[in-house]
Amino acid sequence: MQDDVTPDGCSVELYARIPALGEAEILHGRLGGNGPVLDLGSGTGRIAVPLARLGYQVVAVDESGAMLARVPTDPRIRVVCSRIQDLRLEQRFAGVLLAANLINTELDDLRGSMLTSCARHLALGGLVLVPWRPPDWFRPGHHSQALGGIDVTRQETDLGGDLFGISAQYREGDRRWQHDYVARRLTTADIYRVLDDASLTFDDWISEDHTWFSARRR
Repeated sequence: MQDDVTPDGCSVELYARIPALGEAEILHGRLGGNGPVLDLGSGTGRIAVPLARLGYQVVAVDESGAMLARVPTDPRIRVVCSRIQDLRLEQRFAGVLLAANLINTELDDLRGSMLTSCARHLALGGLVLVPWRPPDWFRPGHHSQALGGIDVTRQETDLGGDLFGISAQYREGDRRWQHDYVARRLTTADIYRVLDDASLTFDDWISEDHTWFSARRR
């Protein structure tokens, strides 16, 4: 049977198999257990589930109903099917997570509207929590890594103008998946600028490798 695929070409079955890699613990170290968390681009709950186990109330948002159908039932997790830029909840959150390196989208307008949604749902004193692909991640050629038991090989092609074509192949045993997409290389100066445009300001790096940062309302 063919896997469900999200509007941006992601395999739901693949994302359900990728394990948590300590992201919830990184966020917990910054949030300190305070308040509810909004997980934007939650997928199958890879980060939402361990956050709930740490005691957080989580609202998991994704535009793919097939992704959300894979989120385990948990009274501490509420799922909402919506595009991030269209989301308008009455609730405000101590932590707003813009997941899955979505900030590196090739579409500048989409990046701005997603960050504006983050700011719109942020409680007073709350934090926006963002993973990103730093500039040195973008290197033309073949690259390999492991995500738990899943082997990943990606081919990057420089398309010019800070755009890169990414062709990622995933392998787990006899299973194979492929995801092709375009991402934009951003500098830290770009991050400061796009946050400012969304009425946010850079707060701090929250992971040792500087692949996660936090922002506050300006």
